[in-house]
Amino acid sequence: MSKKKKIFVIAFIAVIVLAAISSNGETDSVSSTSESVADTSQPEEITEANELETIVKNNIKQSYEDFSILQNENYLLVEYTVPATYTADSLIYNSLTSYVNICKEAYAYDDAINDIQIMIKTYFTDAKGNVITSKAVQFEMNKENFETYNWDNLEYISVYDQFSNDCETFYIDSAIDFNTDKFYYVG
Repeated sequence: MSKKKKIFVIAFIAVIVLAAISSNGETDSVSSTSESVADTSQPEEITEANELETIVKNNIKQSYEDFSILQNENYLLVEYTVPATYTADSLIYNSLTSYVNICKEAYAYDDAINDIQIMIKTYFTDAKGNVITSKAVQFEMNKENFETYNWDNLEYISVYDQFSNDCETFYIDSAIDFNTDKFYYVG
């Protein structure tokens, strides 16, 4: 097996394990797609998973690479890497805007989804000058909490305190020195 295939297999297994851990032991069916690997052996069938992937991609407000989406029966995990060309503030409000727009459309598209998590990675330079890819931003909010917000009335208004408290998972890497006043949705 080539090195590239081994890496793909390891990455695919890691995604499945992450889904199993995230689903609290539930044994729902898990589907995963990854943009970095293409299977050219058969034409791609248009499925609900492909439509959901299109919805997600259309709502990402940053240029990205290494996109992946994982869905089980009621959970959606979106991961991608953004280049290190953003300011800290723009990285944050673009991440929040992407998350909100993905949630709005995905929750409306599939009633079975009740939890969406987004993990955005970027490139950091460590103290020794080495460039590493690491998690920069991670948000997870269940549908019930998400739908308590009237996002159309919150454009350009900082929601940092409330949002960070309402999320099941809220993470912004400490290396990202951003202004909490810039933590807003840009519809």
